[in-house]
Amino acid sequence: MSAAIRKELQSLVDNNLEYFQGFDKVQIFYDRGQKPLDKIINDIFGEFGGYEQVANFDHSEKKLFQVADMLTYVDKIIYKYKHNIKLTTTEAIFFSIQHIKMTIREFTNHRFESK
Repeated sequence: MSAAIRKELQSLVDNNLEYFQGFDKVQIFYDRGQKPLDKIINDIFGEFGGYEQVANFDHSEKKLFQVADMLTYVDKIIYKYKHNIKLTTTEAIFFSIQHIKMTIREFTNHRFESK
């Protein structure tokens, strides 16, 4: 899964390089909760001048963090569905196949996609 995440994130950056280069500073707000993901983020974004990973951010104002965490979780469920990976018992309780398909449709209409 780490290789797939690295490939997807690298593709997103490569396909939108001009957009990312338009900023003086690139900040990634990540709490370093997963070491493999932390390494991927640092490897890919570390090539930008002005890159900064912010791990100690104010969790009392964490709405954006919570939304990002939720979207990451939903993306994992969609990835598993698309690649025929069995859901855990807990995931299956919260996500029916019908719900996953509806979520895919909604995400397709509302999310930023790499070119």
